[in-house]
Amino acid sequence: MTTYHVVPGDTIIVDPAPVVPPPPPPPPPTAVTTVFPAGAQRFTVAPTATTAKPVAIQGYIWDGVMLKLGQLVTFSAPSSASADAYLDITGSSINGRYCRVTTGVWAGQLLSASVATFATDPLAPVTPPPPPPPGNPPADLQAAINATPSGGTLDATGGVYRGTFTINKPMTLKGGKISAPGNVQQLLVINAKNVTIDGTEIDGTGNTETFCYGVTLNSADGSVVKNCYIHDIIYCGVMVFGTAGGAVSSNHIARIGVGQANDTNAYGIAFTNNGGAGCSGMTADSNLIEDVPTWQGINTHSGINLTFSNNTVRRTRRAYWLAASSGYTISGCQVTNNRAESPLPVTYDPTAFFIASSTGCTFTGNFISNDYAHTGSEFHDGVRDYGNASTGLVVTGTTFG
Repeated sequence: MTTYHVVPGDTIIVDPAPVVPPPPPPPPPTAVTTVFPAGAQRFTVAPTATTAKPVAIQGYIWDGVMLKLGQLVTFSAPSSASADAYLDITGSSINGRYCRVTTGVWAGQLLSASVATFATDPLAPVTPPPPPPPGNPPADLQAAINATPSGGTLDATGGVYRGTFTINKPMTLKGGKISAPGNVQQLLVINAKNVTIDGTEIDGTGNTETFCYGVTLNSADGSVVKNCYIHDIIYCGVMVFGTAGGAVSSNHIARIGVGQANDTNAYGIAFTNNGGAGCSGMTADSNLIEDVPTWQGINTHSGINLTFSNNTVRRTRRAYWLAASSGYTISGCQVTNNRAESPLPVTYDPTAFFIASSTGCTFTGNFISNDYAHTGSEFHDGVRDYGNASTGLVVTGTTFG
């Protein structure tokens, strides 16, 4: 120990005690996120719960209209205080009761859930794929189409256009985006043979015309629609009238007839007649068709020797439908290696594969979700032959899951 002699006038300095910092605040609680695929899973909250629980839903809450970011969906409260409130993704219901919901939810969005209210989180939108690199798009698409020589190629990559556009000669249109200006019936119309549409986006958002078509083929023999994104169309993504040969392939067709003017029927792809010839020798291959809640994914009313192969249809009331209009026939069609995945929560006649009064048609190696009806006197390995009225129908290799 050291001793110091202190006299008046000396200064004494005392080392202060070290300052102990306060403990760091506890980390915020980790948000609980549960991912449900579209199907029969339920998100359950006790009726007395007061805190929100984030939920990411793959699929959407359905009653015909998609939910935009920031909108609310409110359900009826449970009728019994002792019962849990839940969202049934297959039925959009509380405690099993069907609710008239005026909005839906995009796949993958983050929802904040309380007992009876669900809201989108605008901080968690679905990230779209990056757009293709811009080319040198024309300012006036219709003028550029008219100026393209027969058999030539018009590259509209990076261009954005509003209106109805018509092609009356053999040519190729690549890229570009065509959107609806308002009340129009058709967005892209093909009136010539041997036309190719490659990688074009067709956007019907905001259109109010009940019978709007995204892409229309009128007697367009040998034409091809491929690699396109066709979405938010009220009536039909691709409508094919009286065309022989050609293909609709590798397209993404989404949200057809979803909560817009036409809520009774809609088609992803339809092959039909123009009052004269039906469709023949065409192929629908490797398309993804989703969210056609009121009607059919791929349809033909007058198909001869059509091929439907390697397509996936999901969240659609009736996935594949082959039934002739009066005066027409369905014959020689091949339906191979397609998938009919979970339908939307419909209560009437959800059907994966349907055929009626056909001749010589074959279904091979297709997949059917167990959510679709697929047993009964009219079903043959999951394919429904209406009235068992087809002749020469062959169905093999169907799988279920």
